[in-house]
Amino acid sequence: MTPEQIKAICHELGDTFTHKKMAETAGVNAGTWSDYCNYEKPDVTIPLGRMFAIERKLGRRDFTAAIIEHDRGGNAEAADPRRPAAQVAQAIGDALVDLTDMLADETITPAEKREAMEKIAHLSARVAALSASVASLPTGRVKLRAV
Repeated sequence: MTPEQIKAICHELGDTFTHKKMAETAGVNAGTWSDYCNYEKPDVTIPLGRMFAIERKLGRRDFTAAIIEHDRGGNAEAADPRRPAAQVAQAIGDALVDLTDMLADETITPAEKREAMEKIAHLSARVAALSASVASLPTGRVKLRAV
């Protein structure tokens, strides 16, 4: 189930029972419930335990039904993480070569340090993107598409 699907269910429940009641049912404040519904915050979704607590308290199975339907969908499609992984590995190798070259004269200038830090920050962002790509892979059979 995608964050958008989870957020859609949260919105639907909020529209049905009021967002205030849903925050209380979930055991969170209104701001946290709002984040669970906010499409602008895809990395903030309601935790699984709270989903099931809401279902128990309301006597409904909105999240469970969506999970089952998603599972019945068969092969899921996801971005193939192999090329980004290879690019990250290459970028790590390039960073090591640059670091070796920088340290060859056993002196580090402020410009060299700044450039190295920028490259490491860029590399860190690529590793984080790869991590997100792998984390988004569904379990079970998956059809990978090139990125």
